[in-house]
Amino acid sequence: MSNRQIRRVNLSLHLSPEQSRADLRAMLQLKKWYGSVQRDGSDVNDANMEIRLFHRNIYLSGLQLHLLSPQLCSYIAESLSREELSLDALCAELQQSKLLPVELRAGGDAVGANDFSEGQLAQMRALMAQALESAPQAAAPVDEAQREETARLREDIARLAQLLESAPQAAAPAEGAQREETARLREDIARLAQLLESAPQAAAPADDARREETAQLREEVAQLKVLLQQQNLLLQQLRVAGRTTAEPARSTNTEEVDLSAVDAPTQKMNKVRQKGIF
Repeated sequence: MSNRQIRRVNLSLHLSPEQSRADLRAMLQLKKWYGSVQRDGSDVNDANMEIRLFHRNIYLSGLQLHLLSPQLCSYIAESLSREELSLDALCAELQQSKLLPVELRAGGDAVGANDFSEGQLAQMRALMAQALESAPQAAAPVDEAQREETARLREDIARLAQLLESAPQAAAPAEGAQREETARLREDIARLAQLLESAPQAAAPADDARREETAQLREEVAQLKVLLQQQNLLLQQLRVAGRTTAEPARSTNTEEVDLSAVDAPTQKMNKVRQKGIF
């Protein structure tokens, strides 16, 4: 018989429910399924088509399983006799009987080809260890910039202290307030130096708070430098005015110094203290 002459194949299922529990359960399940199709109230043609598709899927799936492994197909057919058998339990039995050529995990999932091998896992661990070792080195440029900034602040504070020590000493009684301001400037510079020395070392990663603190220190040092230069200039003017007053014969025109100008740096310094770090 050629393939062109095959139009339809009718199969008969021979069961022995008296001799096999698997056959008995198969018969009961088939009767139950046929009854549900008839009670559905569908059209006769639709019901017949559904029945044909049902038998086709069952037969072809069993045939494919038989072609792959006849023993596996027979074992699954006989397992129909156990109503409480679950898919996980059946897979475990097949694995134990070496009928299922797939390695299973404890949870019942098959180990697929997408899982990492031991060599791949070792390579991943090596790459992660290398990344962790190079992580502290990535912060080195930031730390180096922080150390340079700290060194520049130390130099600025040292120059401020040197400039303050080399300032002309006040001699006139009118310079008493200026002497007090000079003493306060010395204290402020000392506090700046102490704060800079007690700050965290640059070896630690510099965060945003540390950078903000450094920027504030730099601003305070710049303001102190300007105020100190103004103070030295006013002190020199006061000394010149004092010498001119003591020797009226040498000059008839005495330069007058406005004392309000002397108080201006003092007021600015007080504003710096109020908003700054002192």
